[in-house]
Amino acid sequence: MKNTKINLSQWAVFFALIIMICIFGVTAKGFATWANLRNVLRQVSMYGICAVGMAMVIMTNGVDLSMSSTLAMANIVVALTLTQWGFPIWLSCMLCIAMGALIGAINGIWVNEIGMFPMIATMGMQILLRGVAYIISGGMPIYNIPEAFKVIGQGFMFGVVPVPVVIMLVLFTIGIFILTKTVYGRQIYAVGGNQEAARLAGISYKWVRYRAYIISGMCAAIAGIVYCSRVNSGQPAAGTGFEADIIPACVLGGVRLGGGEGNLFGVFIGVVFMGVLQNGMILFNLNEYWQMAIKGAVLLIAICFDRLSKESSNKRAVKAI
Repeated sequence: MKNTKINLSQWAVFFALIIMICIFGVTAKGFATWANLRNVLRQVSMYGICAVGMAMVIMTNGVDLSMSSTLAMANIVVALTLTQWGFPIWLSCMLCIAMGALIGAINGIWVNEIGMFPMIATMGMQILLRGVAYIISGGMPIYNIPEAFKVIGQGFMFGVVPVPVVIMLVLFTIGIFILTKTVYGRQIYAVGGNQEAARLAGISYKWVRYRAYIISGMCAAIAGIVYCSRVNSGQPAAGTGFEADIIPACVLGGVRLGGGEGNLFGVFIGVVFMGVLQNGMILFNLNEYWQMAIKGAVLLIAICFDRLSKESSNKRAVKAI
């Protein structure tokens, strides 16, 4: 029954997405074109890359609000290492991904060892990293990115599929494999569903959370690399407000905020939903204040739906007893 409920939720979002695409296709000029579709896919790719890591953290009953600033740090570091330090592209990318993993591990320390609430710990990290990004960049964009690096964010596979979309799909595939085919995937659900029961079953819940935050940091760093390549510069303000799209995408996709439930196929649908919504609002020339209000409303609706769904599950569980 539990899996049926989640699937129905995901199908509801999927049908809502189809309806929204049909409405925008008829009413928004320029929406139903291949060029716009390609632009939407490229835009949502960065959110999708981040959502893979965010979903895993939420499934462990946590949250990572530092993703946007981790993205910004990677964005700046890859730009600096390429333009001022002369690093080869592969080394700059590996350094940024390692930095993302380190940031994730530090978030894990705050949550596991210090006992801080995940929201407070990662919010503090978010503010810290954003400040560091501005400090090391001097508050200014970093230009003169090598031409070869632009392929990551602006190139196409087989001349059709944007490279960022390929990266996103690869990460979603890896994430789905981890959650469905590995012991660690089962441990994520166990820890998120009932930490004490997982501990009694011999699962090291701290290590499960550490790995989730590390994966989240690495995903954010990869998104930062793609962002830098796409805009052809290092931007200290990169990723600002990303969580306002990533968290609703995860919840709309069936990931429960209390942990223990969700899958990445639903998250992918949620990411596309948020991307199409954003694109449609832009084509309708809605100003950014209306866009913020609508996305905030979507977040609140998603949280309310998650809460009502959880209460419904609890009632059914009590009746079954």
